[in-house]
Amino acid sequence: MQRPSIRFVPTKTIEQQDIQSLRRIRSQAVARRTALGNQIRGLLMEYGIIIPKGISFIRKQIPLVLEDAENGLTVLFRELLSELFVAMRGGSYMTPFSFRFSIFWHCSLTQSTG
Repeated sequence: MQRPSIRFVPTKTIEQQDIQSLRRIRSQAVARRTALGNQIRGLLMEYGIIIPKGISFIRKQIPLVLEDAENGLTVLFRELLSELFVAMRGGSYMTPFSFRFSIFWHCSLTQSTG
């Protein structure tokens, strides 16, 4: 006897699995970058340095904050901030890659079906 409420999902193709993996990896990379950016902003707020929301503001402001000898940041905190900033920048490599790959995949898909 079969259960009437069970729905069977069709098996995904290899291309569908690839795209799903790509989207998950990209989403995770963006989430990590956002979390690091928020952490950087929060730590700087404790020192009285305010950076607006947005990754672009962080990318522009952090080098200036690290170079400013008059802002009251300790050497230790500068090192920690620098490491966080490098980690945030390093994690963003997935976004351009995944964007280029998505365009490539979409173009190849439309050519094969068109």
